[in-house]
Amino acid sequence: MITVIAYTFKVFADVSDEEWAGNLSQDTMDMTWQNLKSQLEESKIYGDDYSDQAMKKKPGGLMVFVSNSMPTTLLQTYAKEAEKYGGVLVFKGLPGGSFKSLTKLLTAIQGENNDCPMQIDEEAFELYGINRVPAIILSKKDDCAPWQTCKVSYDKIIGNVGIKFALEKFKEDGELSNLAGELLQQ
Repeated sequence: MITVIAYTFKVFADVSDEEWAGNLSQDTMDMTWQNLKSQLEESKIYGDDYSDQAMKKKPGGLMVFVSNSMPTTLLQTYAKEAEKYGGVLVFKGLPGGSFKSLTKLLTAIQGENNDCPMQIDEEAFELYGINRVPAIILSKKDDCAPWQTCKVSYDKIIGNVGIKFALEKFKEDGELSNLAGELLQQ
């Protein structure tokens, strides 16, 4: 232990105490975050069905921004396509402020054969500047620790278009053309 302290002191002898402490604190947080991330990935803490999917989707991936005011048949179509391409339907809030209404809507959308993830995420609407629905976003967030500012790259299309069409457009001339191509091959 004494050797480590002497070595650390020698390496940072030219750095001010305040800067050295800041560097040490940042290095410790980075190592802790990487260790925690590895443990979460190994233990699949999110559950067997959603572990890999959940880690990739939040806060990026393929998202279809929708509203409870849209026709149920359209929502069902988006849900089926989103399931096929590994996407998620994103609502801004509860319909009429009621969980009961939300449950009815989700049951109507899901049907018997559909297992598309759905979420309520008002912050995502703000992050991507969604003020009209439907809107389709393909995004990717740089790998970073929770206390760091991360760059989010995304492609966006607004309007009543199919997910396959949006992915094809993103593949042609989007910022995430490679990711769009991978999703189209699913």
